[in-house]
Amino acid sequence: MHIVQINLQRNLGGGEVYAHFLCKTLTQLGIKSTLLKGDDAACWELLDMGGTSVVSISDFNPELYNVDETIFISHGPMNDELKRLLVSKFSCWAIAHMPMYGRNPRVYDGYDQVFGVSQYVVDGLKNAGVANVYDEPLYGIADLDRLDRSDTSAFIQNSYFDWDRRKGRDVLFSYLEPFWRFFQSEVPYTKVIKGISLGVVSRITPIKQFPILFKSIVPVLQKYPHVTLDIFGAGGYASVRDLKKVLSPIRSQVRFWGEQRNVAQVYSVIDVLLVGLPEKEAFGLNVLEAQACKVPVLAVNAPPFVETVKNRVNGWLYTDPRQDNGADFERALNEVLRKEYKHWNVCLDDKFTFDRYVERIDKMLRSVAPIEG
Repeated sequence: MHIVQINLQRNLGGGEVYAHFLCKTLTQLGIKSTLLKGDDAACWELLDMGGTSVVSISDFNPELYNVDETIFISHGPMNDELKRLLVSKFSCWAIAHMPMYGRNPRVYDGYDQVFGVSQYVVDGLKNAGVANVYDEPLYGIADLDRLDRSDTSAFIQNSYFDWDRRKGRDVLFSYLEPFWRFFQSEVPYTKVIKGISLGVVSRITPIKQFPILFKSIVPVLQKYPHVTLDIFGAGGYASVRDLKKVLSPIRSQVRFWGEQRNVAQVYSVIDVLLVGLPEKEAFGLNVLEAQACKVPVLAVNAPPFVETVKNRVNGWLYTDPRQDNGADFERALNEVLRKEYKHWNVCLDDKFTFDRYVERIDKMLRSVAPIEG
């Protein structure tokens, strides 16, 4: 068997992290593995790909792949021409990294098998009438070793912009920002001494809906000046601009640190992970990462977060603040401030470990793969 994953995204996000630990799993199972990447994607160079071959899409030649032995797995959308080519000749699967919320289910037409990364995604696929949906969610894992963890020195503020070089404005700003930063003093991270640090560890993208979340809870955070919001991650110009605008009333409580390579170190300096709004979120690998580092999670009481967060066991679930203007968030925040979680045994559920993921993939392949081996 030869499994070829297709991931054409430019930047390292949840789908790319998922593809990476699927590569490691296939190696563990002794299955030949290749990853097709976009020509402009540099994120794979940061990862140890082990036994997986990485091929740029411009170098892809379908004639090199045995039709009777190869399964293609798509992470995210392919262009119509590539999709038609693959589904007409090969066994072709898709992994859904986004819920069906507001999305066209027809993008999954033609695939032999479709997988969801959470029960929320699986249910959405089925309710939308998508064919050949695998019944069990292919839950991801906490993959904290994907990037270099050798540097444990104090980290500094990095750029929190993820410039899109397909846009003229971003191209200009991407050249100007290094000159601007050259004349700025380095800002080393300092741990919060009084109060607590609520950490946002995520790419800053529209899917997370951070501006909408904070519009409801900023009035609450204003009442608690010893609550510091530490934001680790980068995003497009508009996403960062909109987030900064809504956070302006509490700007003295907010610190942007940009993307950091040592993910485990980030979790070691925050008290609680704060995640975005739920309905556009497929799963939330950062929830697993936090729990693996014994950091509790503050999340809206809705799918998919209810699949990973147990109230007052490894975090707090609160009512969607759009429904009650943040009243239940304030109740949860006061529980956070009492720091009772210091006595909790926050840990990663066994089903989200690498060994269990290998078992899920092995079971799935034995169940649906049309190829022996």
